[in-house]
Amino acid sequence: MSRVLYFDCVGGIAGDMALAALLHAGASEARVREAVAAVGVDPARLTVAPGETHALHGLRVHVRLGDAVHAHEHAPSQDHTHAHEHEHAHEHEHEHEHEHTHEHEHTHEHAHEHEHAHEDDHAHTHWREIRARLRDARLTDRTRAHAMRIFERIAHAEAQVHGVAVEDVAFHEVGAVDSLVDVVGVAAALDDLAPDRLVCSPLPLGRGVGRSGHGPIPLPAPATLLICEAAGIPVHGVEPPGETVTPTGAAIAALASAYGPLPAMRPLRTGYGLGSRPVATRPNLLRALLGEEEGAASAGTGGAELLLSANVDDMAPALAEHLLDALFAAGALDVWFTPILMKKSRPAFEVSAIVPAAARDACSAAFFRESTTIGLRAVPIAREKLERTFVTVATSWGPVAVKVSARDGAVLTASPELDDCRRLAAAAGVPLRVVLRAATRAWEDSAGSGR
Repeated sequence: MSRVLYFDCVGGIAGDMALAALLHAGASEARVREAVAAVGVDPARLTVAPGETHALHGLRVHVRLGDAVHAHEHAPSQDHTHAHEHEHAHEHEHEHEHEHTHEHEHTHEHAHEHEHAHEDDHAHTHWREIRARLRDARLTDRTRAHAMRIFERIAHAEAQVHGVAVEDVAFHEVGAVDSLVDVVGVAAALDDLAPDRLVCSPLPLGRGVGRSGHGPIPLPAPATLLICEAAGIPVHGVEPPGETVTPTGAAIAALASAYGPLPAMRPLRTGYGLGSRPVATRPNLLRALLGEEEGAASAGTGGAELLLSANVDDMAPALAEHLLDALFAAGALDVWFTPILMKKSRPAFEVSAIVPAAARDACSAAFFRESTTIGLRAVPIAREKLERTFVTVATSWGPVAVKVSARDGAVLTASPELDDCRRLAAAAGVPLRVVLRAATRAWEDSAGSGR
């Protein structure tokens, strides 16, 4: 018996709609907020509230910027991924109420009229910075892999649309916060629900014309179409005109291993993620159905994992980090490099990646695109993993997260997070080993007291 998650894109798909649908389907809101906090965004910025459309009840999510909720005005979706090539006029009437005229999702150079001072909200965040935050954040391997894959697809599409290098794709700070919350939240929610595979309906695309600082642009947005094209996502047109699928929504749909009608399943939970604007012809919502299916998730559709590896002896070592990032973005769960000697005693290294079967094609493409290898080995593997949770303990220098691993409820190991200890040691001018020892002792004391 395997679990399948189906995205039924009734009114389209956007980042916040996907997050709301997954939460309504039972994903842990606490786990989502922990992941958002791990990438440096105050989890209090995420608001989750019940709502309804056409008498159907579900959830809506919003991202709070400072003291203001970022209200999305897309028709009918409302997700913001701002790569900077167009312009939006933002009129701020007073200190904390923002009225944003957004004709579509992408912007490059934003014209702002401010009557208050929130200068930090309008900085730019480049893709390389977001990637570094994801790489360094205390996230599970699967959450990080999902988030990397979503952002990577958006960045590549925006770079192609605007004729810039992928590394130079920039997100307006409003869009960066929105996107981090939506993308990391969706990644954590998927990790929590843990489907063996994701299936998505064909995407309904609304036509029309959007307004940008460089003039009118066609809808669906060019980046949305590029993502659908690259991922092989089937689409169909819908009325009325307007944006129904955003680039972030398309990139989330690209995580699916199959597209089409609802697969045969025994439904377990259903979630409704609501858009903010009413649409007369259909409910403006995304429906997520989680169910069990028998025998449907074969090794090629998501249940198994593979070890992909290649020996490389003719690639500049400086490219290794980029190859690692590309493999994580393609869906790899873990990546490592091993020094080896090849024939004629040539020094080289073996690149290895643990890959979900559903991500095999994407990871293989990353191997061939970003390294000099001309062949790959693929071996089916089975992993046994301990249950992992995080607890926070107090030390004399500040709080430290401790990763606790258990099996069948019995704790086997507890490891203080090195980054937390390193930061506190540097701030206090004490040896790292002292902070590590204190954090370990604090956890042992709390565990001994029955915590």
